[in-house]
Amino acid sequence: MVQPQGAETFSPNSQPVEIAVHGCPHVVHRNAWTPLRKGGTIVDMGALLTVFAAANALSAPPMLDPQHLPRLPDRGLVHTTAAGVELETLQGRRLGLLRRLHVAQTLGAHGGLLQDRHGNFFTIDRSERRVRRVYRMNLSAPSGCTFTDAGTRTRVYVCGRRLETVSSGDRRRVVARAPGLIGHWAWADLSPDETSILAQWSAECETPVAFLIVGGKAKPFGGSMTVESLALGWLADGRAVVHFPAGGGGTGRNVPGIYAVRRRGRVQRLRRVSGRATPWTFGMWGG
Repeated sequence: MVQPQGAETFSPNSQPVEIAVHGCPHVVHRNAWTPLRKGGTIVDMGALLTVFAAANALSAPPMLDPQHLPRLPDRGLVHTTAAGVELETLQGRRLGLLRRLHVAQTLGAHGGLLQDRHGNFFTIDRSERRVRRVYRMNLSAPSGCTFTDAGTRTRVYVCGRRLETVSSGDRRRVVARAPGLIGHWAWADLSPDETSILAQWSAECETPVAFLIVGGKAKPFGGSMTVESLALGWLADGRAVVHFPAGGGGTGRNVPGIYAVRRRGRVQRLRRVSGRATPWTFGMWGG
């Protein structure tokens, strides 16, 4: 887990509100307190509400005790919702809900870092099966840079519009520059074999674009800077996990979802994601 250097302002559990606009607002207002009618039959609102409540109860994930988590897979997703953070498998099976938390959005930090409304940071400790509080660490970094990841031989830093690495012998190198006129690098993560970097660019209006960086060349996963993509992490086999809120674009997949993407070759959709889901609400532990 990468420890954050500093915090950004983030409204907890912020979700888009979808409002249905009726073509005749006065009709909606007039019928607000009258029984619903369909096909000439009066519908029992009490019975409908009972059915809806039962359906919601069946579909809602179980509440989790932060200090007594169930056994979790090596890798999984955390997902900010209006009720808190849902824990899910990579295929989208809901494991449970942690209330009063959201996925943190902090420069340099990734890997399923969570935050509460007071600005405290937390991580999922699989070995101890609990949610554990973590703290900022004053790790050394080149001037103007923030530490984001480290391997056995290399440390990675986000430096505004540059990504830099420091390798053994304190050799400092720029591995990627700004791919656009507006924006900055948010975080970066070394692949398991340390031969490539999964990086997140935050473009104009905080539009996310995920990049694969190999040999000093940066390529957007969606094939274009116009395709929104959110980097989540790595699988053990070296595939990157990427969220495409509006579909895969250049990956050849047009269904919004979370995909496992190879450096070359076909992609695999791990799970669908509702078109209403916004970027920056997913994270991933273990990758």
